[in-house]
Amino acid sequence: MTSPMPQSDRPQSAPSVASQSPASAGVAPAAQLESFVINLCSSTTPMALTQPQLVELKSYTFFVSRRLEDGRERFRLHMGYFDSLLQAEELLPLVRDLYPGAWAGEAPGKRLRARAAVATATGDPPLTGPERTRTITTAR
Repeated sequence: MTSPMPQSDRPQSAPSVASQSPASAGVAPAAQLESFVINLCSSTTPMALTQPQLVELKSYTFFVSRRLEDGRERFRLHMGYFDSLLQAEELLPLVRDLYPGAWAGEAPGKRLRARAAVATATGDPPLTGPERTRTITTAR
């Protein structure tokens, strides 16, 4: 059993544009720890969630995540999920036609979920409140 993802790292997806990629459909939470995404853009203000109309991208999930970085709230638009960083990087040339600053990386909350899984396995309580906030803002 895994701990729920903290609110600040929980992806916010819109049902009307999100669809499962073959890589993430029916994948167990432990396997999701190894997932990667393409980060399409980043902003300090919430952004509209729109799915590109390219046929090659329709099978992927598009979602927005929210987190604290250096004391400021940041929003990122993501596309995923991929089984490896190399798989995500292979799609970057196509994605960069629409999002020139796109980059591939780990799925949001991946490190926090891994830490929570270790804490659950060792019996340590999950971090909450100010402890969690310090961890989120200092963990890089």
